[in-house]
Amino acid sequence: MQGPVNNYYYSRRIGARPIGPATGDFVDYPTTSTILAAGKVSGRLPSGLNLAVLTALTDEENARTYTRATDTHADVRVAPRTFWGVGRVLQEFGAARSTVSTLFTAMHRDLKPGEPLAELLTRRAYSGVADTLLRFGRNAYELDGLFAWSYISGDPAVIERTQRNVYHLFQRPDRVRGTPFDPTRTSLGGTKGHLKLAKVTGEHWLWGSQFMYDTPEFDSLDFGRLAVAGDLNNFVYANYRDTTPGRYLRSWNINSQTGMTNYFDRDLGRKYNFQQNFNFTFLNFWRTSFNWSLNGRGQDPVLTRGGPSMQQARELKMDGSFSNSASAQTRWTVKGVCERNEEGDWVRQVNGTFSLRPAPAWQVSITPDYRRERSTRQFITQRTGGGVETYGVRSIFGQIERSTMLMQMRLGYTFKPDLNLDFYAEPFAASGRYERIGELAAARSREVRFYGEAEGGLLPGDSLTRLANGDWSVRDNGATFTVANRDFNVQSFRSNLVLRWEWRPGTTFFLVWQQDRTKTEATRSSAGLRSMFGSLSAPGDNFFVVKTTFRISTN
Repeated sequence: MQGPVNNYYYSRRIGARPIGPATGDFVDYPTTSTILAAGKVSGRLPSGLNLAVLTALTDEENARTYTRATDTHADVRVAPRTFWGVGRVLQEFGAARSTVSTLFTAMHRDLKPGEPLAELLTRRAYSGVADTLLRFGRNAYELDGLFAWSYISGDPAVIERTQRNVYHLFQRPDRVRGTPFDPTRTSLGGTKGHLKLAKVTGEHWLWGSQFMYDTPEFDSLDFGRLAVAGDLNNFVYANYRDTTPGRYLRSWNINSQTGMTNYFDRDLGRKYNFQQNFNFTFLNFWRTSFNWSLNGRGQDPVLTRGGPSMQQARELKMDGSFSNSASAQTRWTVKGVCERNEEGDWVRQVNGTFSLRPAPAWQVSITPDYRRERSTRQFITQRTGGGVETYGVRSIFGQIERSTMLMQMRLGYTFKPDLNLDFYAEPFAASGRYERIGELAAARSREVRFYGEAEGGLLPGDSLTRLANGDWSVRDNGATFTVANRDFNVQSFRSNLVLRWEWRPGTTFFLVWQQDRTKTEATRSSAGLRSMFGSLSAPGDNFFVVKTTFRISTN
């Protein structure tokens, strides 16, 4: 259903939390959008034709508010009634089972022109994809091609908001080329494509090359996902492998890759990256790997969130892993990650997986992960009043130290082949504390001028003060302003307990219990084991779901 990539259909868009505003002394706000009806049909014909269609209708949602001063209650619409539809057709052909397919998505919201929600949500969103995968040369080679388009429409206010969001940033003050910002537009339409040629089988050498692009106006966010629009990427790679067992190794391979990023706004130049991967399998099927990558300097228009483009520092990343045999009854993996850039920012991460089968009916796995990092260029906010070097924009950054700890736990038990119980839980904790803040010194540079420091061009009267509530009071170049406290400590716990019973072949009954707990505080404490397991007592919600699927045979 998702197609070749998940840009176009993301199932969690259907029934997601509303985003309309609602204010009052007390607000009862819905956490999901009610799905009034939904249906899915999928199947495969003897001719190799695969079909899938999904439609859904979500209801209008209202928040209940109470205002103490006027002693009044109100119902505020925070989500409109919405239709969702997605369909995919894929045809297999030839002895190599090559494919050609198409996908179409449609979304329509019941919004009246000029109403408050029409300033936040698009009224219509459509996308289409045509793609093919051709296998040839006795399946040794693959040619993968895709062309996609998107179209959204709505009131000028929401299209302006879309042009300003972090995926497009048409309002960037130093934009020289590319799509201009136009607050009167009522629609956006763009395209996306890629073409890849690869040698996928062979005794030793494998290789490939790919080109990808998406135009600045491409936007699939209403029904899918999007990283960024308006760039062009191409890369080439070569892989050498040896699968003949030797004295110490059963197999090994080395992969080298280089890539380049360009922008439709050609004035931003280009960025390069290089990486190598080394993988070794020992005679006892234990494995180890080592990887490194180097990202070169280059402009990144996203870093300032709509301010002038900022240079990205050169960065080196390394990671390594070690694991035992994947067929062992008790399996484990250990991995470490190290990153550092020329500004002194760093990342240290260690994670692993431990899984075992204590009995044929049981499966248990634990995946802990711990990450520490420091960044001197974490975007905080944007203000006016900057110098001519930054087009009058103050793009404010902070030096932050972050800690993240989580643990994924899975437990499965099979009562009998058609009845099993699965449990998943993930306690999570993350923290961040800021030590100093400053602003971009000049467009297209990476220098940050930290407030209250002599190196930042301190003038008489300039200062930086941390207030009792954690906010920053800034006096800089004759201006006085406050930057809100962005320190955070987040705890969350999510779990799923699923009972699955296939009471007839192809017809399955599901009983689901889900927990979603979250707690957020503006504290300077670091995340650790105590805060991670403290997430189990955080406030949250419980959901219970009953679901069944039916299989209809045409034979």
